[in-house]
Amino acid sequence: MPATELLQIQPPELRFLFELKKQSSCQVHIVNKSDQYVDFKVKTTSPKKYCVRPNLGIIKPKDTCDFT
Repeated sequence: MPATELLQIQPPELRFLFELKKQSSCQVHIVNKSDQYVDFKVKTTSPKKYCVRPNLGIIKPKDTCDFT
């Protein structure tokens, strides 16, 4: 099963509000559409600028997970 059929990810594109000297965040919602456990790991292109929590995990079948 291709990865696009395993998971549903919302929003499909991240947008951050920019304010000087303030941190901003964005919540991502993942849905495991399969009948199997799915593990995930989020990697950033700039780890010193972006912090992802949790950055890895396991999603039970038909369950959801949120990360910021």
